[in-house]
Amino acid sequence: MEQIIKALERCLVLQQKAVLATIIKTEGSTYRQVGAKCLIQEDGQLIGVLSGGCVEGDLYTYCQEVLSTGECMSIKYDFRRDDDLVWGLGVGCEGALTIWLQPFDPVKRPEQAKYILTLYQQVLFSTTPQTVLTIVSSDDSSRIWPGAQWILKKDGFKEGQSLPNQYKRLIENSIFTNKMVKKVSQLTEGTVTIDGRRINVTVFIDKIKPIPRMVIFGAGPDAVPLVRGAKLLNWHVTVVDHRSAYATSSHLPDADQVILVPSGQFPKDLVLGPGTSAVIMSHHFHQDSIYLKGLLHEHISFIGILGSRKRTEKLLEALRVNDSQTNDLDQSNLYYPVGLDIGAETPEEIALSILSEIVAHYHNRSGGSLSMRKGPIHPRSQYTSQEINGPKAFQSLGVEKVP
Repeated sequence: MEQIIKALERCLVLQQKAVLATIIKTEGSTYRQVGAKCLIQEDGQLIGVLSGGCVEGDLYTYCQEVLSTGECMSIKYDFRRDDDLVWGLGVGCEGALTIWLQPFDPVKRPEQAKYILTLYQQVLFSTTPQTVLTIVSSDDSSRIWPGAQWILKKDGFKEGQSLPNQYKRLIENSIFTNKMVKKVSQLTEGTVTIDGRRINVTVFIDKIKPIPRMVIFGAGPDAVPLVRGAKLLNWHVTVVDHRSAYATSSHLPDADQVILVPSGQFPKDLVLGPGTSAVIMSHHFHQDSIYLKGLLHEHISFIGILGSRKRTEKLLEALRVNDSQTNDLDQSNLYYPVGLDIGAETPEEIALSILSEIVAHYHNRSGGSLSMRKGPIHPRSQYTSQEINGPKAFQSLGVEKVP
């Protein structure tokens, strides 16, 4: 998502058009799940993927229409039918996906483009998950506009964000609020009454996690592949070290931030949140103790410690002796020795092991082999409303243009 935001920022500066594509519904087995996004620029350049390359090329044609009309569009691809071989894809995914196309036009609609960019910047750089609501369809577009979009907050809408009364009423509708509290992105239908008229509305409830943040305490040579791997995952990476020879941008060019901290101190003003993962790997017992003490007082989801179990237990015992509050702190987020058991030996393999465990933790998975997993790899969409069918010409190709 970070790469998409950066691309949108470039498009705004260079006055280039693009289309933001989001999967709003899936059925069966699909490459990406609901909420996945990619950006298709006017020149055809693609940032991100939705299907491993199966549909992105075809979407470009629809993007031209979206940019021409300035109106959003939904497209459905169904690969569960044998006749998709006629179309030439023949992907055999045994699934279907509906994609929402949203125009980003800083030339003709600069205010709308700025709004879209600002909205996703706020979501991406938040420290907590956010909920974005998008009107997908309405049988009274003059009152409920398809494409309207805003960030949901506890009070119904983002503080300082001006919303017409009809959208506030929609938020208060129990049909939608019951779905909004769930943690999964989903498409849902309902009605809202405005001036005595019942309006049927389809809303996409997009649960977006902020960009994962990783803080690595220790900038030694073995931190280099860990930083590089985390950046390949598009995480925000901060590296902290007390050694000036290591804590440099030239030594860690891939890191977003490198902090040199005085020996015996925990860095001040470090951005940490519930979704932050931390790895302690300075190989310096006293400094690791300082880092561990500081992290245990923070509310983060994952603290990994490199080294043997015995060494970490000594760290914890030293903290208990020197800091009586340590015994009262939650230590369920401690993982040591950090990493999945894949037999890692080299710095690159160890980095892979650590990153794999953090990804598994992030998605609440065990990290076991998929061959041993029973049932689908990903949760199935819960959307069960009546299907919206498009023109027959599109249906014959396994593609439906959903109005």
